[in-house]
Amino acid sequence: MIINTLPLFVSAQTHHFITDIEKDKMLNQAKNQAEQKLQQQNSYIELPKTLLLKPLSRNRIENAEAKLVREERKLKKLENEAQEKKDDLKTKQEKLLNLKNALKNTNNSDRQKNIERTKEQIAKIQNELNKIKILIESRSKKVTDLEIAMEEAKFKREEDY
Repeated sequence: MIINTLPLFVSAQTHHFITDIEKDKMLNQAKNQAEQKLQQQNSYIELPKTLLLKPLSRNRIENAEAKLVREERKLKKLENEAQEKKDDLKTKQEKLLNLKNALKNTNNSDRQKNIERTKEQIAKIQNELNKIKILIESRSKKVTDLEIAMEEAKFKREEDY
């Protein structure tokens, strides 16, 4: 009976005995599986990066209207700035008149310096006002050109573009 059961014990003991070569094979398989999983995860991460969404586009009439509105805003801003410069110019001119009329008989050096400084400020404001007027003229011409182009675009067919 002992002889009959002996092969069972021997095979059970050798079955659990793993050699170094088998351990290396198992480690290599585990490494390969881990690398494959990592590559799959990386490929999943890269897929959304390659997808691009196409932006919504507006038609040419809407683009022309938007451009016209922007230019009108810029023109309005320049007109407000010109009005502020005109008001500043008026106040400086009034200040200059007051300085000239105040105590004409006294020759105060501070008074002369203030008069000269005010004249320089008036000249500077006039130069800025002239530049703004030139910009207003060019912007208003641009606005009228855009209005004409928008009206023409309404009558042209879509296939022309």
